[in-house]
Amino acid sequence: MVQRLALVQVLIKQPKVIFLDEPTAGLDPRGSMMYRRLVKRLNKEYNVTILLSSHLLPEVRKVCHKVGFLRNGRIVRVGEIDELLKNIKFKIVVELDKLDKEILEEVEGISGVEVVKVKGNRFYLTADNDVRLEISKIVFKHGRLIKTLRVLRPTLEEIFFSIMGGGVE
Repeated sequence: MVQRLALVQVLIKQPKVIFLDEPTAGLDPRGSMMYRRLVKRLNKEYNVTILLSSHLLPEVRKVCHKVGFLRNGRIVRVGEIDELLKNIKFKIVVELDKLDKEILEEVEGISGVEVVKVKGNRFYLTADNDVRLEISKIVFKHGRLIKTLRVLRPTLEEIFFSIMGGGVE
């Protein structure tokens, strides 16, 4: 309620730019959702530019289409989220009815693919692009069934670590 009231007070002045610092901090999930909707509406309907400062990257992803990253008070990178995501490798999970060594070797032979982990009949890989079709062809050629074949969607956190370095596995 306090955040929305503060926003209304700012809007009375009809600004072109609004600065918001951790606007959803302390809000319950319903309040956060309502606040996000309000911020998006202000941007779209009133053409207000909103500069959002937040450490809650999933929240940022839900509101923003463009992000900037700061290090020591300086801008390191600015860009459309969808453009920045293009620099993140695809992460793909594959689970088969039975994983044969030959299948794994052929998948590893696909250009830009690196198998990261194998666990039972499941394997995880990174790829420069979406190689699910190539994987499907290999699996079917060997007469195996695919139980799971999905891309794990990159997150804003992965973008952050790719730009700023670091991260925890």
